[in-house]
Amino acid sequence: MTEPLITHEDGTPLSEEEATDLIANATLAAGMHPAFVHAIKTTGFLLTSMNVDQFTDDDIDEWNAAIAEGESIHGPIPPSPDSATGSS
Repeated sequence: MTEPLITHEDGTPLSEEEATDLIANATLAAGMHPAFVHAIKTTGFLLTSMNVDQFTDDDIDEWNAAIAEGESIHGPIPPSPDSATGSS
């Protein structure tokens, strides 16, 4: 049996909802845009460039829809400084 990654202090595993809330709250505390928190709570997962290959096209569509919904609630996500493109 695989040991749970996140547990309560007494060693019992967190429920899926508790784990999702923990990740969402940590994301918000880290300064991420609230649309990401909305997407995490809506989908139950965190999609990143490092794990995108582990998700189906339907999962990615679900994530993108949740991000769009989050932006409609919390405003657009500002562009990342890393995503800025210069002219060549």
